Amino acid sequence: MKKLIAVSTLVVSMLIASPTFAQEVKPGDTMSKIARENNMSLQELAEANPQIKNLSLIFPGQEINTKVGVEKHKSGVYEGYKHFTSTAYSMGTVTATGTKVQEGRTIAVDPSVIPLGSKVEIKFPEGYEHLNGVYTAEDTGSAIKGNKIDVYLNANDKCIEFGVRDIQVKILK
Repeated sequence: MKKLIAVSTLVVSMLIASPTFAQEVKPGDTMSKIARENNMSLQELAEANPQIKNLSLIFPGQEINTKVGVEKHKSGVYEGYKHFTSTAYSMGTVTATGTKVQEGRTIAVDPSVIPLGSKVEIKFPEGYEHLNGVYTAEDTGSAIKGNKIDVYLNANDKCIEFGVRDIQVKILK
């Protein structure tokens, strides 16, 4: 019985003391956005920030506690998933790397964020899970800057329907 109590106490203390770090709120940030970027639920983020009474009321410069973040290595490869914004395109037949575009494989990226030729696992939001999978960074675009990815779809009407989506990205190699 004493072992059970000791183990239970240890487990509870580990759960309570999960590692967090402070992240500064930037203009345009919301608690939902910060939660998504840190692979947390809004509930987890709220629990890590008991000092915030109204989750809709945060200010630039304010410190928010989040899980230990997804750190970018010098090689440009991320551990875990990182938040990106995605749009879709259907124009063109040949990519910046010289390959033929293909739905389910081709993405356009900012090569300073994701090097061309990289394999990238993408998790799309609800309603677009059928697009989940491994893609190849084969193309670039003048509007693709920072954490933005353009997914190749083979029909313009699909691209219009897709719009702008938040996605989770993991660079594999």
